[in-house]
Amino acid sequence: IKNLFEIAQSIEGLTRHASTHAAGVVIAPDKLTHYTPLYRTPKNEMTTQYEMHSLEAIGLLKIDFLGLKTLNVIQDTLEIIKQRKGEEVDLDRISLEDEKTYRLLSAGETLGVFQLESRGMQDLLKKLRPAKTEDLIAVLALYRPGPLHSRMVDDFIKRKHGQSKVQYLHPELKPILEETYGVILYQ
Repeated sequence: IKNLFEIAQSIEGLTRHASTHAAGVVIAPDKLTHYTPLYRTPKNEMTTQYEMHSLEAIGLLKIDFLGLKTLNVIQDTLEIIKQRKGEEVDLDRISLEDEKTYRLLSAGETLGVFQLESRGMQDLLKKLRPAKTEDLIAVLALYRPGPLHSRMVDDFIKRKHGQSKVQYLHPELKPILEETYGVILYQ
């Protein structure tokens, strides 16, 4: 048993497997092999053998290129409107302060809306009742593990709706935190 325990201790913390970041691309000033060992995955993808934090520590740049189906849906929608109604919709001319849109958001009617369609997000939207773009920015910042597991979300909502007094840690923070009702919401 002692020998088995010693062997287990000697391999504790070692890498168990390799995986490829779904959207990570590493950029270097010249050949990657000058900076990091590479290998081919079972899917024949060239991959670094360093983990992402080590790549940054040696001065390489890792960028995440995430695919977003929502952009295709918007483009398809614009094309359907043009085909069926003969109208070209200019996205830049659509008001960001449309009252009907905010009523739908406040009712949690967000199925199919990127980042707003989960049940938890729908519940948060109903409580917060966004009425302007800044409210949507805030709701996206609030719907994170840290704020959700603290009093931050409740404080923000109560202060927004006038149910709780807006307080600032220091009077000089008022110009910075006024828009978030005294809640330090953004990094």
